[in-house]
Amino acid sequence: MTLKKVFIFIVLLFITSKCYLQVQEDIYLKPGYQIIYGKNYMYQIKSPSDYNASIQQRSIYEGHVKFLPISPSRNPFEFYILDKTTSGPEQAIKYITDNYKMKDANVIVKNIEVKNLAFTCTAKLYSVDNKFYDYLFYINCGDKFNYWVVASAHSEVKPLSSTDLEAFFSTMTTLIPIK
Repeated sequence: MTLKKVFIFIVLLFITSKCYLQVQEDIYLKPGYQIIYGKNYMYQIKSPSDYNASIQQRSIYEGHVKFLPISPSRNPFEFYILDKTTSGPEQAIKYITDNYKMKDANVIVKNIEVKNLAFTCTAKLYSVDNKFYDYLFYINCGDKFNYWVVASAHSEVKPLSSTDLEAFFSTMTTLIPIK
């Protein structure tokens, strides 16, 4: 091999590896983040420092990750995928609302305003005072993604504490859709 061919080979190898590493940096895991993926979706999300992320492999939901609090006095919350081609948040919310009202005529449904989220979001709180409080968020990651990310939290007897709500909301702001 001539010196010129060796030089060209080394330059091509350098360029190829640089491009490969750049793709890896852009797509793969940021420090402290979980990567959740499947056939038609991929997203990253950061676990709060006082929670452990548990990816639910055998869940009925796609892309299911549950955040379990380290402290037993705190409430868990979870994220999963809802395919845009099969249903949208409006249909899901109507279905869920109807089910809650069939189970308990006293259920209260409130809209939740979501601020500081990079994506559009439809959010509801389903509750019966002193019985349960269910928080449900449908996050639209944009037109280029064929899924919504659904975030949910549940609390018995009383609403989520401000600390739990802060962990839940701050986790939503770390969502990075990839594919």
